[in-house]
Amino acid sequence: MNRRADKGIFVSMDTHTSLIPKSDELYDIAIIGAGPTGLFGACYAGMREMKTLIIDALPEPGGQVAALYPEKYLYDVPGFPAILGRDLIDRLVDQAMQYGPEMRLGERVVGLRAEDACEIVLTSNQGIYRTRSVLISAGVGAFAPNRLPADGIERFEGHGVEYAVREKAALIGKRVVIVGGGDSAVDWALGLEHTCASVTLVHRRDQFRAHERSVAALHASSVTLKLGFEVTEL
Repeated sequence: MNRRADKGIFVSMDTHTSLIPKSDELYDIAIIGAGPTGLFGACYAGMREMKTLIIDALPEPGGQVAALYPEKYLYDVPGFPAILGRDLIDRLVDQAMQYGPEMRLGERVVGLRAEDACEIVLTSNQGIYRTRSVLISAGVGAFAPNRLPADGIERFEGHGVEYAVREKAALIGKRVVIVGGGDSAVDWALGLEHTCASVTLVHRRDQFRAHERSVAALHASSVTLKLGFEVTEL
């Protein structure tokens, strides 16, 4: 499936597609990873009129922000007091694609080899590409969330237990328990305070790793705090 932008092209590959043979096409730069860093790198490459390939194992651009935080407000992005994850990615994609890079999604890089002093051969599970340079901005790569080590959790995963909030509206009127003490947990507790019937935050320590201002807002909120507790069973 291809999705064309104004000047660039998205290519979402079928995992059963045969390996594309090496061609004479030579990119100036291949960027591994289509998260915020990779997208902004593609923008800079485009400004230098470089022929650019972006390749990512995930089915959509945006990396961890798009996969886990599309409806979460981000507070540490320069120029934005607060911006939704999906809005940030939309703007980064528009910024990068205006220069016409090729973006290949759902494609995992499996090898890099120097052909000579001026050429690198990049191999993915779908094809072979030639490039003059490579920028690796894979972050945590094709990641999986840290699963909660609690007895009986497997049968609730996807049925009440989630590792990301994809649609905030799905939690309207729900009683929600959030487990964790970092920025994501604290931000979501505050972000869902007026959406859910109740929000309880469970953290195994009495100190948080989140930003101090967010922690102060949490203590002043209606969120119920269970500090020094661990979830052991569902």
